[in-house]
Amino acid sequence: MGFKQRIKAILQEKPCPKKIHRGALLAMVQKSLTPASRLHSRAHKKLSVHGYNHAQKFFRDAGRSVFSSLFAPIEIVYAHNHYPFMLESLGGVAANFDLASDFLTDMERRWYTTDFCSVHRTFISIAHHNLLPTPRFLLSTSLACDGNLKSFAEVGQFFGRPHLYINVPFGRDREARSYLARQLKDTSARIEEITGKRLRAGALEQAFHYANRTSSALREIAELRKNPNPLIYGEEGITSLLLLWGLFMGSRSGAVVAEFYRDELLKRSEAPSGKIDARKRILWLHLRPFYANSIMHILERELGAVVVVDECNLEVFPELDPGRPWESLAEKMVIHSWTGPVENRVRKIRRSIEEYHIDGVVHFSHWGCRQSNGAVRIIRDAVQELGIPFLDLDGDLVDSRNYADGQYRTRLEGFMEVMEGS
Repeated sequence: MGFKQRIKAILQEKPCPKKIHRGALLAMVQKSLTPASRLHSRAHKKLSVHGYNHAQKFFRDAGRSVFSSLFAPIEIVYAHNHYPFMLESLGGVAANFDLASDFLTDMERRWYTTDFCSVHRTFISIAHHNLLPTPRFLLSTSLACDGNLKSFAEVGQFFGRPHLYINVPFGRDREARSYLARQLKDTSARIEEITGKRLRAGALEQAFHYANRTSSALREIAELRKNPNPLIYGEEGITSLLLLWGLFMGSRSGAVVAEFYRDELLKRSEAPSGKIDARKRILWLHLRPFYANSIMHILERELGAVVVVDECNLEVFPELDPGRPWESLAEKMVIHSWTGPVENRVRKIRRSIEEYHIDGVVHFSHWGCRQSNGAVRIIRDAVQELGIPFLDLDGDLVDSRNYADGQYRTRLEGFMEVMEGS
């Protein structure tokens, strides 16, 4: 019996913490990070090694483990000498092993509505199956997903651990930034209460130093991806670079991996070989499915339409200022393009189309993601006003039960024909 079948057999039985515990999930994390077919670059290998080492610390040192959400200010967590772990990533791990449907079926039996994000339903089910260590606390924000409030509260209640929630304001003015800065400062004080330890001198400065190094490297990567010949396939870039935001921002690992990625892409840009011959340049909006599928292979390898940049890695943040930590961290969060009205997101997309010389835009509309799907019509109209073809792909990031390869192939081939005719 193979690894996948063995894990699946365990999970389909009545959960027994002594039998399952968290070793199985840690092994799944390791396998999902390191399959040879996914190691597209030396930088990706380094990311996999750092990612697994981080997961080991998280699972084996529960006293310093923290469940965090994507785009949460994990610099604060690192400053308090704890290990953040992005709960949403567990949905991707489960999907990678074709296990997400089992967790989702479990949630349906518990009467959870199916129009709630499948990523969140998956990690809630994983928690209920006793596959996670008991965290010290949970940290989430309203940034990019207001479902965090409910799902993280559910997991926190299951473990009996405090859930620290940061409400990112709709606006970007001085009042909004001050409101958010006060929350960030209060969050740090609350962590001190929970852990019984004061924030050590220089810890926040060190976290900001690593975060600034990471952000600087990511800005350079964003510039390198404007190369006329793509330097990296979107299949790798979409998820790999996103892990730097969700797991490592504020850590030495984040700075090391981001700079390694930058250096590798820089070498490719200067070398006579190593670049990708792209027939069309694609801007990808939202994420891509994590289960086994052929979407990116068809688009990039067969049709030659390469994803040169993706929305989740387009954010360029200013340097954090240790002299005014809470204010600068608040400024970083409120300028995110998913904060505030949809016009912020549209402006970012339109600017990226021009800067990256985009030939077509693909939006993956993940079922249950109201923040993303609710804006598709507005984004499509804005993109088409520029004369750029737009494809709205409906689907699910982790639930493969409704995936049909033939339907996606037909739509992608038709989209390629539209781009070639425009």
